[in-house]
Amino acid sequence: MRSVELELWEVKPVFVTMGQEIKCKVVVGGRKAEGRLQLETERLYFRSPTEKLDVATKDVKVKASKGVLFVSIGKTQYEFELGAVAERWADRIQNPKSLVQKLGVKAGASIVAIGRRDAELIDELKKVGAKISARKGGKDHDWVFVGVEQPGDLNLLEGLTDTIKSNGAVWIIFPKGRSDLKAEHLIATGKANGLVDTKVARVSDRLTGMKFVIPVKQRK
Repeated sequence: MRSVELELWEVKPVFVTMGQEIKCKVVVGGRKAEGRLQLETERLYFRSPTEKLDVATKDVKVKASKGVLFVSIGKTQYEFELGAVAERWADRIQNPKSLVQKLGVKAGASIVAIGRRDAELIDELKKVGAKISARKGGKDHDWVFVGVEQPGDLNLLEGLTDTIKSNGAVWIIFPKGRSDLKAEHLIATGKANGLVDTKVARVSDRLTGMKFVIPVKQRK
């Protein structure tokens, strides 16, 4: 029986995505390697010094058995040694959650959407029955979605702790790969406005989302 060795890859909360990431061993074509396996929305990635994988989940066949996740792409089969979490990974690849589910928005949620709006995201929110307003005023909203395209747009975070419920949250939606809109810029602005970051999520090929909440000790 093959011995299975695994170690959860430790990351700081600010960089935790809405997917999964694990450090593991893989066997492919008789070759062995060790690296990071990551599942993010609709893609599966593996990175190691000798093996790389970047594939859409819709293009793979998966199954789990005895702690091993088998991923088949055409005639090529990858055997990822994941231990007890192998079946969970197989299920999430085969039955991915929608973007709205990953963002945590439920039917009937009260949302304020300000700044640059992403049409596809707004449509997805409306499909679950979310009540969306374009006005920043009001209190006790479940969510605020802030569309940011330029550094100056981060000023929209001012006063949002008075807009959301004490256990509500703010999603900043911003473009990927911008040197002037890095995670540290968002985190610093959030902190200056009484918010702390908790999660990062892929919104689209172009956009990323970062979630902020009011610190527990400061909630009323």
